[in-house]
Order: sequence, then C-alpha cells, then structure tokens
Amino acid sequence: MKKQQRAPNPVAKHARTFSRSVTFMDRKKALKRGDRKHKGKGYPLAA
Repeated sequence: MKKQQRAPNPVAKHARTFSRSVTFMDRKKALKRGDRKHKGKGYPLAA
C-alpha cells in the first residue's frame, strides 16, 4: 500500500516571509501627529 502524496501547503511555504514581528506603534500619538490609516472622504477624487 502506497501513501497518497499531499499537495504542498502554500501557507506554510510563505509563513517565514510574511509573518514577521513589528515594532509597536502608538496609534493615539500617531493620530495627534497627523498620521492617518485611511484618507477618507476629505480628499477630492482625481477626475
């Protein structure tokens, strides 16, 4: 009896590339500085 071969796991393959630790960013201080996560509706659309 042969064991069936599995397909390679793409999540495990790229886990070391994308799952990295990052330095903590204080969101409250960033908002006071003027940093924004999203631009929102205050910006005119390019026509």
